[in-house]
Amino acid sequence: MGTEKYREAQKLIREEGIVFEYFPVSDAKTVIDAAENVLKQKFPEDYHLFLYDYGTAEIGAEEIYGIIDTDFLNSGVPDAVWITLKERSDSSMRKDLVIIYANGMGDYYALDFGNQLNGEPKVVLYSPGYSEEEQQYTIIADSFGDFFYNLVVAETEE
Repeated sequence: MGTEKYREAQKLIREEGIVFEYFPVSDAKTVIDAAENVLKQKFPEDYHLFLYDYGTAEIGAEEIYGIIDTDFLNSGVPDAVWITLKERSDSSMRKDLVIIYANGMGDYYALDFGNQLNGEPKVVLYSPGYSEEEQQYTIIADSFGDFFYNLVVAETEE
């Protein structure tokens, strides 16, 4: 399901002429494998395709985190691995979350590998600074593909 929505989003980007910038990685497979190894998570197909196709991307003013290179410790935004490792260290974020987006209000959207449907992690809201007991993990989308599609649709409506 997520992969279908991801493909629909790509089609909308092409057809609607949406402002879309992306930053592909020259050896994406190596970087993706290293990212999965460091984070100890196997990315779902839709996010894997995004990383392979785009690396990281901006839709209008919205930035989707992805991969840049394998130097995860000396990186920065929009490196999903770097920000995930940083939040795991700074905020004691759960190890089954991978940050993919900042909502501009101090919170992040993350793939929740502890909350999956048909092998696809849901995208949830994560708020740094709150204890695990205080986190609500509001579901933003059922998959990365749905999240990506929703961002693209929102851009067409502006």
